[in-house]
Amino acid sequence: MPRKTLYVIHIAAKLFFAAALLFFPVFFHGLYGNTYSINGIRLGHYLAFFMIAVSYMAWRYKDLADNSQEARIYSQATTFEWGMIGLFFLIYTIQGGYNYLGWVTTGLCILYTVLFAIDGFKK
Repeated sequence: MPRKTLYVIHIAAKLFFAAALLFFPVFFHGLYGNTYSINGIRLGHYLAFFMIAVSYMAWRYKDLADNSQEARIYSQATTFEWGMIGLFFLIYTIQGGYNYLGWVTTGLCILYTVLFAIDGFKK
């Protein structure tokens, strides 16, 4: 998959989750079978702004050349990011904290981890 396409799809996913955490936090957490206190909602807002910042960086890097060191480092860091998020979702879903959407999100994280690993570690 071309880097630009991967980054644009990554941006769309990040902005979707950011918008859900910012504007519909109770509904969004409810989809996963969870309820949160005001502190959980505030943490979700913090994470949403982090996702917006990451999306901005991806938008700036999407047009870099394939042999660009900056884009390779960004893809490697994003591999780690999606991998850790996927690991969190996997563990919490196995423990019964999330419903079936936990498995869907875990699969999405694994997919992004693999795609960014291919992009970040190719020669």
